[in-house]
This record gives sequence, structure tokens and C-alpha cells, in this order.
Amino acid sequence: MGLAKQAEEYCVATLSLNAKPSKYIAGFTTRLGRQLAIERDRGAIYCWTEQTSLSAAPCSPAALYPASKTRTSALNGKHASRLGIGQTAQYWRFEHFEEFKRFIEWYA
Repeated sequence: MGLAKQAEEYCVATLSLNAKPSKYIAGFTTRLGRQLAIERDRGAIYCWTEQTSLSAAPCSPAALYPASKTRTSALNGKHASRLGIGQTAQYWRFEHFEEFKRFIEWYA
């Protein structure tokens, strides 16, 4: 099983799915109300989150997207409305599932 698929299955089991996933994005909401979106068509785990304090974070984001910076249009609408253009978002990359799992435990 690929890493992106494994990450998506973990999120389905631990978070709330926002809508039926598209070909490219699966969007979720944590119990704290934070949104997260996983890119479904990648080899490693790539995900988007709302901007949040990084204190005690188990890792660092790969990039910060200011509200005006373009990003995949799949983030707009029902999948992850708070991660699309017009919102500041953090972009993360994980090479190992255990890293992603620790990250979700922290973010959720």
C-alpha cells in the first residue's frame, strides 16, 4: 500500500471526512475543528493544514502559503474550504507513515 493511501485510511479512521474525496484531495476536520487535506495522488504523504502555532510540533512544514499565494484548486469548496486561496496554509511532506501519525496526533 502506498504512503498516501495509508495516510488517508488513518485519517478516515481518526478524523471526520469533509466530503467524498476527489481524484486528488481528501479533506478532513479534526475534533478541534481544524482542517487538513491529503494529496491522494502522490508517492509520499503531502498534506495541507491551517496555519497553527508550531510550538511542540513534531516536525516543520515544508512551506507556508500566504493567503494570496496560488495552490491547487482542489482545496477550495467542500473538501477544505479553510485551506484554499484567501487563507494562509501550511504544506507538509512526510516520507514515513509513523512521522505522519505523530503529526496527526499533535495537530488533531
